[in-house]
Amino acid sequence: MYFSQYLFLGLPNFFKGSVVILEVLNSPNLKVVKCLDVLYDNKYTKKQDIKKAFYFYNKSCELNNGYVCNHIGFMYEVGKGINKNLNKSTKYYQKSYNLGNNVGCTFLGENYIFGKGIKINKLKALHVYRKSWDYGYSIGCIKYIYYSTSKKK
Repeated sequence: MYFSQYLFLGLPNFFKGSVVILEVLNSPNLKVVKCLDVLYDNKYTKKQDIKKAFYFYNKSCELNNGYVCNHIGFMYEVGKGINKNLNKSTKYYQKSYNLGNNVGCTFLGENYIFGKGIKINKLKALHVYRKSWDYGYSIGCIKYIYYSTSKKK
């Protein structure tokens, strides 16, 4: 799935987490954390460990990786490997939005539209959908147009 993005890092023994863990702890390169996604949060690898993946996701989110903050929000929304918590989901989508992640904007908009972990607010939803559109995410554009022309309140 992500292999072509990370082979250039020259990580030996790609599926042996110990080498990659050393790399992520000593590297400011956030793409290494995404490599851990392949190792610990992927059904095709030999060793799937959602708790370990979640630990590294949090480390990456603390380093302001908007993509990973969005992924944590999704994990909380659906309860993937952790307890489902819509308030925390919205918190991480908000951080992802603040960091300029286009997908995070769209998920945050969904939470505003449907009141998932936050009070329903169509105007805020339209604002974040518009921001997602501005970032070049076509789904944000579609949702902005749909909800701005919808008669529903």
